Amino acid sequence: KSFAGESEETCKSALCEDIEDLAGWVCPKKNAFFCSEYEHGNILVRDKNKTWISPNNLETLFDSLEKIPETASYRLVAGNTGVGVYEDEMEIDYYIDISKIYALKRMSTKPLQVGGGVCLSDAMKKFEVMKESEEEEFWYLNQFCEHLKYVASSAIRDIGSIGGNLMLKHNHPEFQSDVFNLLEAVGAKISVSGLDSQKKIKTTDYLPSTWLQTDMEKKIILHITFPPISSSHIFSSYKVTPRAAFAHAHVNAAFLAELDQENGSRIVSKPAFVFGGVSASFIHATKAETFVVGKDLKDPKVIKELFKILAKETDPDEKIDEPSREYRAGLVEALLYKFLIMALGDSVPDSKKSGTQDLRFLRPLQQGSQEYKTDPKLYPVNKPVEKLEATL
Repeated sequence: KSFAGESEETCKSALCEDIEDLAGWVCPKKNAFFCSEYEHGNILVRDKNKTWISPNNLETLFDSLEKIPETASYRLVAGNTGVGVYEDEMEIDYYIDISKIYALKRMSTKPLQVGGGVCLSDAMKKFEVMKESEEEEFWYLNQFCEHLKYVASSAIRDIGSIGGNLMLKHNHPEFQSDVFNLLEAVGAKISVSGLDSQKKIKTTDYLPSTWLQTDMEKKIILHITFPPISSSHIFSSYKVTPRAAFAHAHVNAAFLAELDQENGSRIVSKPAFVFGGVSASFIHATKAETFVVGKDLKDPKVIKELFKILAKETDPDEKIDEPSREYRAGLVEALLYKFLIMALGDSVPDSKKSGTQDLRFLRPLQQGSQEYKTDPKLYPVNKPVEKLEATL
């Protein structure tokens, strides 16, 4: 209101600051929303029903969490885009804004780590840099970038954090998280920070599937560490959606396998066959992973037995808002088959190579036409007549 010409002098005084100046969120040195060289003040806003807290470091964050009563509910907020997927199941008493904590925004190269508060868009930019500079060790990041382009929308990726996406999966195991699948397949580690018995900050590393069983009460995802993987591995990921973009997957998957360098068709170590959208408990096709170790993928008997095992251990949930169980079970087999064809490369017969192609980029521009037959005996009824506007 202070910008209005007829505003009172009291509105222009220190008693009434502009809304963007209330919290001191803008860095005075770089004129940016977030800056590591400027520590934001801890903001506390309380009304009759809600309390908003905005800590500027981990110590203040955990101190705030410790003061929250056990009977009260709280939420850590970064982009808060998750409410578009799952509505609040209860009234939230305490909101804690973690978007200004520098420790959650850090990204490093050696080791490759991405903070839990980093938005998906910034993480993708880091992956783009890494795949160019350290291609031998982090070659798989190219597939990460390609897959994440189809996660939500660019606007959501700009504010939604990688840690927030993982917490959606933690709180709702049935959620088809593409981020979780990718991290689980490559064996990334999730670092979780919390207070120990002596009230000191303690950080523990977990594999994604193990982390799902971890109690996250008054804890936070500090960062994710990405492992170097040799070029003898094959990695790919897929998702089947009702639309090309802005849609959750019916079934999504990520695969990683190490092949024998001599014949290029024998899996030498236990692979990772990771799926989402099947059920809350189905993450790895464990029996299929165990069976295929040491097997030659060129052997038709091996492939036939592999898919028998996969079909037996795939048991999709019955969901009203999702396709049928039979359809999703078929997608699980189809995506694995697609990966195996890609892994075998040139040794696959020409008649089957098209199974690896991405139709999104190969399908030509579609067009359609309709033709109506007329009976001259009925003219002028149903006789074609040029519209007056046709010549304009």
